Amino acid sequence: EDMPEAPRRGLGAILVLACILVYHNCLYCGFVFDDISAIKENRDLRPQTPISNIFLNDFWGTPIHKEQSHKSYRPLTVLTFRWNYAVHGLQPAGYHLVNLLLHALVSLLYYRVCAMFLPEFASFVAAILFAVHPIHTEAVTGVVGRAEMLSSVFFLGALLCYARAAS
Repeated sequence: EDMPEAPRRGLGAILVLACILVYHNCLYCGFVFDDISAIKENRDLRPQTPISNIFLNDFWGTPIHKEQSHKSYRPLTVLTFRWNYAVHGLQPAGYHLVNLLLHALVSLLYYRVCAMFLPEFASFVAAILFAVHPIHTEAVTGVVGRAEMLSSVFFLGALLCYARAAS
């Protein structure tokens, strides 16, 4: 039996709060490891660089056709970094906030996917464990982990859309 909407929203709010409580410290971190190359040193994020470069260069801002390119092509992620740069410049807190909010969104989507197979409360418990599990630390606290979170948002969202359309 489906849970009424109000309690379900309450559990969703608790889930988002759990994400914030566990990962809020990332808001006070700087750029680390690959963030420096992907954010601070990536000219594709700067407003004076044509936005079309994002579609011609790899994740790190190197032209994809060059031998030294990593061939890691993630234009949507780089577009979100460019938006962050436009809003926050090189202040890391804004980038970390976006990652934290994306993690909360992924956790909510995971909760809904679990509810397709499990009772509502069991889905909530699974989602809380997912949300606070330390395995997500690198993806949430490292800005470049946004690529993983965006792929999770789109995968889980597509799965939910498919399940709804198929039922």
